[in-house]
Formats: sequence, C-alpha cells, structure tokens
Amino acid sequence: MDTQRSSEKQYADFEFNLRELAGSMGDFGTLFPLVIAYIAVNGLNPAGLFIMLGLTNIALGLIYRMPMPLQPKKVIAGAAIAQGWSPSLIYASGFGLGLIWLILVVTGLLRKLLDITPPTIVVAIQLALGVTLAWQAVQWMLPAPLLGVLAIAIALILRENRYAPAAIVLMVLGVAIMAWQGKLPARGT
Repeated sequence: MDTQRSSEKQYADFEFNLRELAGSMGDFGTLFPLVIAYIAVNGLNPAGLFIMLGLTNIALGLIYRMPMPLQPKKVIAGAAIAQGWSPSLIYASGFGLGLIWLILVVTGLLRKLLDITPPTIVVAIQLALGVTLAWQAVQWMLPAPLLGVLAIAIALILRENRYAPAAIVLMVLGVAIMAWQGKLPARGT
C-alpha cells in the first residue's frame, strides 16, 4: 500500500498536454525528422524501423516506469543522412556502436572515458553535426525556399508554446500541404 501511495505522490503533478504528447512520441522534434530522413534518404525499411523504435520505447517505459524519449545516435544519423549511407551500413554502425557501449558500461570504462573527455570535444562534435545537418537542410529547402523559411519561423515562434508545440504544428502543416498537393499515399499502399 505504501508503494502505491509513493507512486501516486511521485506522479501527482503530472499533466498531460500537447507538449507531453510531443515528448511521448520519442522526442518528436528530434527523432521524427531523423526517422523521415533515414527512410527518404537512406532507404531504411519503415516497418522495421518503427517496430524497433516502438519496442525500445515500450522497454524504456517499463524499465523507468514513465515515458522516456528515445534518443537516436545523432552522430551516426547525421553522418548517414548527410553522406547517404546504405541501410546495411546504418544497421552495422548501430549494432557495432551498441556493442561498444555495452562493453564500456559493463567494464566500467565508460566512467573513465567520461572523466578524461574534455567538454570541448563534445561541443565540437555537436557543432560539426549541427553544421552538417543544417547544410543538408539548406540543400533540401532550395526547391521551395519560402516554405523552408516559413517552417523555420514557425519553429522559432512556437519554440516555448505549451499549447501548440512547433513539432506538432509543423507535422500537421506538412501533412496538410501533402494532402493539398495530392501527394499522400493511397490507403493500403
């Protein structure tokens, strides 16, 4: 009975709103664009990708007893998308990276590695990845620059809005534009 009360107390301030909805979709603002790029640019199988993401989210929810965002390996994603990797190279990289992380954690080497890695290295990797993805985004925006500028403006304007998170607004807008242009896939295809 005490466990149930402590659990109720722990989640008493939980509020479900659109930001929670966006967050519950696996870090929607970060994960979804990378997933779409993996499918569109790299040719990953959507069914396999979404099944594995779903299973991972379920496992994280069961382990941590709360919705946890699934962070893709953004360095691999950035390089794979920008360089047009094949699906097999992405799968192999993900598997290899998973094995390396497992070995580092089990042996305790991860803590030692964290202790000796300067924060500037992490920032430099993040900056390089950001510049690479930004350049690729500019290339993709060239055919419709006004639409790209509109998307950036919406993201900036709504970045702190709790009732209309930018990721959800942009997703709805993108689906609406595709429907208007007649580019939505037919049902069952």
